[in-house]
Amino acid sequence: MYDLLKRKIGGMEAEIIEFVSHLVKCPSPSFEENRVADMVEEKMKELDYDYVLRDEAGNVIGIIYGREANPSLLINAHMDVADSTIDGWEFDLYAGDILKGQLRGLGASDCKSGVAAAVYAGAAIRNSILPLKGNLIVAATVGEESGYSYGIRYLMEKTLSSLNIKPEYAIMAEPTNLAIYRGHSGWVRFEIVIHGNDHFVVSDATKNIFEELNKSRVRRINDEEMENFCIEKPVFDFSHNFQRGVISVNKRLMNGESITTAKTELRKYADVVATNSFCGVDVEIAQPETRRKLMISNIASANASVEAWSIDAYHPLVERARQIILLIGERPLVAKWKLPRAGMGTAGGVLVKDFNIPTIGYGPGIEENCHVANESVPVDNIIRATFGISSISYGLIGIPVCGWTSDEI
Repeated sequence: MYDLLKRKIGGMEAEIIEFVSHLVKCPSPSFEENRVADMVEEKMKELDYDYVLRDEAGNVIGIIYGREANPSLLINAHMDVADSTIDGWEFDLYAGDILKGQLRGLGASDCKSGVAAAVYAGAAIRNSILPLKGNLIVAATVGEESGYSYGIRYLMEKTLSSLNIKPEYAIMAEPTNLAIYRGHSGWVRFEIVIHGNDHFVVSDATKNIFEELNKSRVRRINDEEMENFCIEKPVFDFSHNFQRGVISVNKRLMNGESITTAKTELRKYADVVATNSFCGVDVEIAQPETRRKLMISNIASANASVEAWSIDAYHPLVERARQIILLIGERPLVAKWKLPRAGMGTAGGVLVKDFNIPTIGYGPGIEENCHVANESVPVDNIIRATFGISSISYGLIGIPVCGWTSDEI
């Protein structure tokens, strides 16, 4: 059975890489994914998915129906890309070309190669005429990078609910370099807001809090810990008798630390610095919201945070995925995302915590290549990920045929 999938994918290799290249060449900031969504929707229809739709948020969903409603599987990857203003690019951000076996361009690793692998994994199962017990849902979603998983929330709350589909499992085709990932720590963005009647006092208090926070930061014992707490230079608004300074802080949430706990600790620290040195200023800790108009309708609003999440290393989903990856001749490495840069994250927290769906990551991208200049992904990873995703998917919701036992799939 796995050989059948491998042969199908082998016959589509050039087509898969061409599709990824076209995706990378097309800019798609958060909530401006409509051109990429057009391409994904057209490709799903071309590949003969049973049902293809674009929802009110702009997500593109392709469904291959099984014989029963359950168990159903969701494969997800996001269409938007990270910040395009990062310095240091040595080639066109939207190159979409191949050099030394690497497909290059913004979104190549995060996560357009994952979108293509997900779309073609579903197509490989569909075109192999392998029967499914439950439904296979492939969703290319919007608003992951700066929308903080708005697209996946809308997909789960509105779209799949309206179709009476509830996935039993989920695979995110996020960057894992072909490993099975089972969670990550979280990030939260705060704004320390200092305001008062005298702009000189507000300015001095803001600068003092900023300097003290930086001193605290550099006292941390190593570079990794320093990366866990990132402080931006203050900005001021002294217009129309409105005296305000704002310091933005990105903080990693470690070892089960909650947003509330992190906010309380930051508030205490800022209050002490301000009240010890200045009179007549107030300090607030705010959690900014992203508000963007969706492609089709409504306004999206999301807090600037990335949920921490994980599932057990011996969860049946992890164990089954590991078994299948071993069977297809790959190395079944199980790990977690490191999230080396502020703001990085996945929609796993939404799926696991908000909707109670066991979730793993498995994709072609490389985490260290994301949210940096000169982003790329190995071409070989894209094909191998397509094979891996299709194999895991069939192993989870497929029906044994031609004498195969459930152990063999």
